[in-house]
Amino acid sequence: MLKYALRYSPLLILALILVPWRIYTAEHVQQSPDLSNQKTSPFQPGSALFSVVMLSPNDVWAAGGSFNALCDAQTKTRCAVAPSIGTILHYSNNTWAVAGNAAQPLLGISLDSPGDGWAVGYSGTFVHYDGRTWSAIPGPPHFNQSVYGVAMLSPSNGWAVGNSGSILHYNGRQWTLVSSPVTFDLRAIAMPSSQEGWAVGVNGTILHYQNGTWSLVHSPTRSTLNSIEMLSTTEGWAVGEQGTILHYRAEDGNWETVYRDPSIDQSANLHGVAMNSVRSGWITGEQHLLTYSSEVWTEAQLSIHASATNTQTSDKSISSLNIYAIALSQSSEGWAVGSSDDSGLNTIIILHYQGGTWSVSLTMN
Repeated sequence: MLKYALRYSPLLILALILVPWRIYTAEHVQQSPDLSNQKTSPFQPGSALFSVVMLSPNDVWAAGGSFNALCDAQTKTRCAVAPSIGTILHYSNNTWAVAGNAAQPLLGISLDSPGDGWAVGYSGTFVHYDGRTWSAIPGPPHFNQSVYGVAMLSPSNGWAVGNSGSILHYNGRQWTLVSSPVTFDLRAIAMPSSQEGWAVGVNGTILHYQNGTWSLVHSPTRSTLNSIEMLSTTEGWAVGEQGTILHYRAEDGNWETVYRDPSIDQSANLHGVAMNSVRSGWITGEQHLLTYSSEVWTEAQLSIHASATNTQTSDKSISSLNIYAIALSQSSEGWAVGSSDDSGLNTIIILHYQGGTWSVSLTMN
């Protein structure tokens, strides 16, 4: 017996070493973040606002949240982002204030009236406003896709879009999934009427809602489209990555790439578009603000000053800003929201457009 024990003792010793090592490495792998989709994530560590809606110049809502950086435990350099919390801000009486929170970051917001609205977000988050408070409401059973855009037509009629081609409809009682012709992520939705709508997303995807059905239509680009604005059922704009700007006229029947000033960075990521008339509007993006005049989009040469009513803000350079969404009134007053990376970590920023000038209205962590 001793002879066999001595013969196999090296194997026993090796096993005693390998078993604890396997346990350690298994625990280490579980604790490391999933970096597989790091390059495809549209989010950055820190806080930001991703959507804004203006009911009137003194009744404005914005939604966003924060993301944490999870870095590889070994290299300390490869990092992914993980959702932290959602935030809703309200502007009234010349003041921004926190109006609600959510368990996950919020990516879209829409109100059909001052007393009713929805915010949507990460991992199938739905939050409802009843005129007094924002409350989390369950989405469809077993639905956990992130929802990027929402458009409310009335308290009993709304639409939302999100990851994997998700399209959802609200009938006044519950959100339900409806048939989608694509599996690409959808980033934005616009409903110029209850009978007609548009949605855009990854790979240049453009969907059209008509006669009760969503269908895929021809797109002139394969770049991701991040935002869509419909002036009416017959005219609209969409913007996205690689400086993509598309224009739709029903009389032409197609979405077409439009002329841009050659000075505009062709690799610019554009996030938001808002038009206050067929001849005037703004596009926001990563380190870019574009303005529309004489049927041409040009880079706005401007300095964004601190608000005269808020001594805690400071002047901002456009190179430090990532503006995700914008809303304009017909009187040309507007709001734009996003993040500022002056401190090396994204913080919430809100810009106010009034009297032909952009100013910093609010910054916060």
